[in-house]
Amino acid sequence: MQRWSIFLCTLLAITMCAPAHADSSFLRGDADGSGTRDVGDAIQALDYLFLSGPATCLDAIDANDSGALDIADVIYLLDFLFLSGAQPPAPFDLCGSDPTPDGLNCLLNSFCPDSPVFESMPALSGEVDLEYSYLAVAPTAVTFGLELAPFGASIDDLTGTLTWTPLVFQAGPNDFIVRATDAIGLFTDQEFTIAIEGPPIFTSFPPTTADEGVLYSLHVEALDLNEDDVVTIEFIAGPSSATYDPVASELSWTPIPSEGGLNLFTFRATDDTDRFSEQVFAVVVDSTDEPPQITSAPSSYGAATVAYSYAVSAVDPEGTSITFSLVSGPSGVSVDPMSGLLQWTPGDDQAGVSALVVQAEDATGHIDTQEFDVAVIPVAPDLDPLGTLTGEIAFDLSGSAPGATEVEIVGASVPAVVPVDMAGDFSAQVMLNPDAINTLYLR
Repeated sequence: MQRWSIFLCTLLAITMCAPAHADSSFLRGDADGSGTRDVGDAIQALDYLFLSGPATCLDAIDANDSGALDIADVIYLLDFLFLSGAQPPAPFDLCGSDPTPDGLNCLLNSFCPDSPVFESMPALSGEVDLEYSYLAVAPTAVTFGLELAPFGASIDDLTGTLTWTPLVFQAGPNDFIVRATDAIGLFTDQEFTIAIEGPPIFTSFPPTTADEGVLYSLHVEALDLNEDDVVTIEFIAGPSSATYDPVASELSWTPIPSEGGLNLFTFRATDDTDRFSEQVFAVVVDSTDEPPQITSAPSSYGAATVAYSYAVSAVDPEGTSITFSLVSGPSGVSVDPMSGLLQWTPGDDQAGVSALVVQAEDATGHIDTQEFDVAVIPVAPDLDPLGTLTGEIAFDLSGSAPGATEVEIVGASVPAVVPVDMAGDFSAQVMLNPDAINTLYLR
């Protein structure tokens, strides 16, 4: 029954029939393991074939290397021994392994040496990003190799030192086959699986572009290759208008105008052993709507206790409605949101230079701002008449203009411009017409 099972494996080339490791070496035709080929080997083969006799090296009985055991092997051997027939195929002169793949094996041959035996056992666990090392020991081996190994693993063919630094995606089970080979080509395979512990890995691939005002959504997913770990996903950073539902693991985001351009997101996946990894990605928002443009220009001068006004005007390329507002400025300034009219009556205590910022905003939230300064000059300076000179009256004019370096006097003959001292005060002598109403402007 056993020989028929072997024969069936040979015919069907069933891989599972092959031994898990290399067989012992043998001499073809040496069925009794004596180290010679004689009639005793033919008797041993006949005993196995027809009397269910013992056999520990089926490859040796296969004298013609057909991959099947039958009477033809006995005839082939006897023909060689007594009729000068063909010599049995290799291995014949020296012990060796079967060069022809088949379903036969050689578990033991008393004359030939065995294949290398591993005396070492590898550690069966490791950690992502930490080097794993294993020294394979098989005393009769002269070389070592890897028949199966994950990406990045290597072994020194002389010392048998295996090294590997697992990557994040290699968390979980990883299969190895280390082969030890002796000087005559006999080898043994050591098979083992290393379980690598590591953080979860993200399996979702976020789109990298979005449109302003259009919903962007992403189902965030992470996988832990350590089978029993539970993964928790957190939203660490992103645009202010983005929201994340941890129950559904869903990111929702409708980009607003201020979020046009590049936006960075960060998610963190943590398992129940506190190992974690982060996914950082960028989304570029395409803004098709352009902001409004302020087209008006303000006056740069004003006077204390005198009403100042400025009609802010703007245009929107898309023609949407525009609202106006004051971003910053001195107290008392107001801006009509619909018409854009800015009004202000500076007080005596607001003399000097004041900074103002106005804003125009369109219906989609895009804005344009305008920054400007207004120099407020105090009014009602003291006028002291000095007398008449060639049809004009001379007056001493004095006042204060904090923050200014000079004052221009408009409406008088002389002088046109007077300096302002360090204390912010100024004085000048002006000539006025006594026969008319004289209006002076300071700026």
